[in-house]
Amino acid sequence: MGAMDESAPGSVNLWSRTGASPLSLATAAPRGSIALVASRLPSTDRGVTSFWWALLFGVFIWLGGLAIGVSQALAVLVGAVAAFFIFLLVRLRGGAA
Repeated sequence: MGAMDESAPGSVNLWSRTGASPLSLATAAPRGSIALVASRLPSTDRGVTSFWWALLFGVFIWLGGLAIGVSQALAVLVGAVAAFFIFLLVRLRGGAA
């Protein structure tokens, strides 16, 4: 068997010509440099995102109602109804198409 040309497309050696693994390249990086790191956040389901937006805005509306002197019951009711519609709005219309 002869030597293989590892520069060809589809080669097994994707990281370097020396065969170093990505982990050894990251740990061998000099101080002060950025190692090989994935900088993207994991994907989040649209329903989870909708829930968090609705919860945060619902609490914001509830606290805003209390701050301007609305009764506790009315503030909770308006905050809950607003949170429900915010959830639907973000769930159905939010996000990239």
